[in-house]
Amino acid sequence: MIQTSVLALAIALQITAGLLSVRLFWREGRRRAWTLVALIFMVIGMRRSLIVLTGLQEGIYAPEQEFTELLTLMVLSGFLLFGVFAMNYSIKSLENTNRALRESEFTFRTMVENLPGAVYRCNADGDRAMLYVSDGIEALTGHPAEEFIHNKTRSFGSIVHEKDLSTWYSRQKSVTDKRPYEIRYRLRHANGNIVCVQDKGRAAFDHKGRLLWLSGFIWDITDTVEAEAKQLSLERQVQHAQKLKSLGVLSGGVAHDFNNLLMAILGHAELAMLVIRPSAPAYENIWQIQRASQRAADLCKQLLAYSGRGAFEIKKIRLHELVTEMLDLLKTSVSKKVALDIKLSNDLPVVSGDPSQLTQVMMNLIINASEAIGDKKGTITVTGSVLSSAEDIPSAAYKSDDMPAGRYVCVRITDTGCGMSEETMGRIFEPFFTTK
Repeated sequence: MIQTSVLALAIALQITAGLLSVRLFWREGRRRAWTLVALIFMVIGMRRSLIVLTGLQEGIYAPEQEFTELLTLMVLSGFLLFGVFAMNYSIKSLENTNRALRESEFTFRTMVENLPGAVYRCNADGDRAMLYVSDGIEALTGHPAEEFIHNKTRSFGSIVHEKDLSTWYSRQKSVTDKRPYEIRYRLRHANGNIVCVQDKGRAAFDHKGRLLWLSGFIWDITDTVEAEAKQLSLERQVQHAQKLKSLGVLSGGVAHDFNNLLMAILGHAELAMLVIRPSAPAYENIWQIQRASQRAADLCKQLLAYSGRGAFEIKKIRLHELVTEMLDLLKTSVSKKVALDIKLSNDLPVVSGDPSQLTQVMMNLIINASEAIGDKKGTITVTGSVLSSAEDIPSAAYKSDDMPAGRYVCVRITDTGCGMSEETMGRIFEPFFTTK
């Protein structure tokens, strides 16, 4: 009777384990393989129970063997039921972990996609191939993110501005020192525009100190760079205005006093020429004194006009005629190895200006061009064109902010000389600046 009860309990445990396995694995949509495994174990247990039951009925077991068989059957049935519950617990824990990972990934992806830039992870070797880059890279470059993964279609380095490649590779020093890096460089957008970006990140290392990858964040700073450039330009304009004001006060005072001295020299030279015959030996010397004094007086007028104490002589000027009148003087002022190529059309509109000022400016530019060519053979070309508005004036030219609307004549003087450095270019509009 006891043996039958124990056997019935074992069978009940096996049936319970089988039904639970069906309920836990089948009804909750898990893989059918788990159900099949549980059912196979249940069938094996039931078969063993039937064998033991048959043996008990036929009396083929000794008393000690009966106890052993029943105990083994109970233990196996208990383990089967325990295994079902343990398996269910493990699967639920795994599902909870996977759910948490999916939620974490969703949160991370949502945050990354809302960032005003692109998150990336790239190789630490030379090609810097992207291992991961967020979709924000498309707004920065015009290329989808998948094109950069493992350099599938293009490498990220291929769209870095060629003048900024050294900056892009300069991250390596920070990587070697195991420090974060932050650099600026330019990218070529798919539409042809240039995009300025800030790149901030750091390298990842394993527990043995081996370099794994670089990860960071790139964002667009084009507007910031343009604002900084405008701010710098405004600061330079203010400094330039202050410098001009100081120089104007100084030059005005010097020119006024010097002009008074010149008037005395020029007046006495003119009086001397009235009483000396042209054939006299001193006549030529006095004429040279008068000529030099007149040129010095013209310079004083320019200084006084610059300081605000004088006035420009504004006239209608035809640039072609002005340059033609200067040709003889220009040919004696430039190197014999330099060819002058004047391409100013007669059809250029008449301009308003001070003839003396324009002559002085063009003379200085052409002489400087000749000196830039040096002793080599070269060509100085003078061309003219009509600009429809002040907005068409080249950005490199110096212009005031209150230029009136209307057409302008642009005169370009180019040469085949050595050119100017950026430092010199930044100072060419400073009064009295020279590299001589």
